[in-house]
Amino acid sequence: IDNGIGFAIIDRLPIDRLETETAKKLYWLLMSLVSRPVAQKWDGTMIYDVVDTGEEALAGSGVRSSKTRGGQGYHIDNAFNLPPDFVALFCLQTVREGGVSGLISFETVYNLLLEEYPDVLPRLYDPFYFDRQMEHAPDDERLSFKPIFECDGERVFANFSPRLVEQGYELKNEEMDVPARAAIDTLEKVSERAGLGKTFGFERGQIQIVNNKRLGHRR
Repeated sequence: IDNGIGFAIIDRLPIDRLETETAKKLYWLLMSLVSRPVAQKWDGTMIYDVVDTGEEALAGSGVRSSKTRGGQGYHIDNAFNLPPDFVALFCLQTVREGGVSGLISFETVYNLLLEEYPDVLPRLYDPFYFDRQMEHAPDDERLSFKPIFECDGERVFANFSPRLVEQGYELKNEEMDVPARAAIDTLEKVSERAGLGKTFGFERGQIQIVNNKRLGHRR
């Protein structure tokens, strides 16, 4: 997950023989061996349930898409703040319909942009507004302002969540400038290219671990 393809699937915990809380504790212990766990939310929540609550993820609402039945674009978690190195997801129960997982290499997407659309890359290194999903101190700014791509001198890292960028500009009550809109649209178009991403069904008991700076994921 660090220097290889960027993700791994652990197959699988025997959850039919385990109480739910016991399964969660095993998941916690295993992931603690991968990296130090960090809070999922501003309130300190460490393990976060992905489940449809019937709500709608609107700009400024604080409702995450993982609490809705809506689909997602390829994104990294906590793109609006300080993204963790890795993201893990443990499947306790599948849904009757939908819920298909998707992964894509933002390094591959970046290289395709460099080859085919080099004119949009400079704008992706400049800041964009992001909706912070109410995950901040009560009196703090509701928006963050940061670039989509960053480089540490050796690797390029992505800070991308198409929905949160769109909602950021909606909250700002501001239209994207023409280069910004062209850059975001091109990034999404390349990311959605047929055959570029990996799609798979996530099954009960499996644990998915993703490099959250190199790969985008979605459901």
